Amino acid sequence: MGRYRWVICGLLLVITVNNYMDRQMLSIAAPVIAAQYHFTNSDIAFIANAFLLAYTVGQLFAGLFVDRVGAKRSMTLAVIGWAFMSGLMALGRTVAQFSLFRFLLGTAESVNFPAGVKVCAEWFPPKERATAVGIFQSGSAVGAMITPVVAAYLITQFGWQAAFI
Repeated sequence: MGRYRWVICGLLLVITVNNYMDRQMLSIAAPVIAAQYHFTNSDIAFIANAFLLAYTVGQLFAGLFVDRVGAKRSMTLAVIGWAFMSGLMALGRTVAQFSLFRFLLGTAESVNFPAGVKVCAEWFPPKERATAVGIFQSGSAVGAMITPVVAAYLITQFGWQAAFI
């Protein structure tokens, strides 16, 4: 596979950055959303926990899904799914709607790490797998670092909905 596998690893890194950006957008946009819709801190916590519940439970089944469907197809479906669910957040108006969209986002995002690890196992020889996994998983830290800046810019310039789209 030559150097192409490192391109795949780079794509996994970018996907993981996006994954972590999507999951953090709510915490940064929450004050604006709460003010607009008169949500309480408990409402925001409920919305955030919907994601965490789905992500936690989803992790239990994501590996089975990846093994059954394949790494490439499962990752493709997951990325499309979480991009769509993140975009739906821009349409939310009630705690129930936001919670449903965050739950679905968490379900889709739970596929990222099982699929990424499987891709690394399939595309990299044993002596390079840990390096590849380390590179793609560093996307979580990169996403966590850049999200506040990107989100703040999008929210102040275009409104909170733009942060999810």
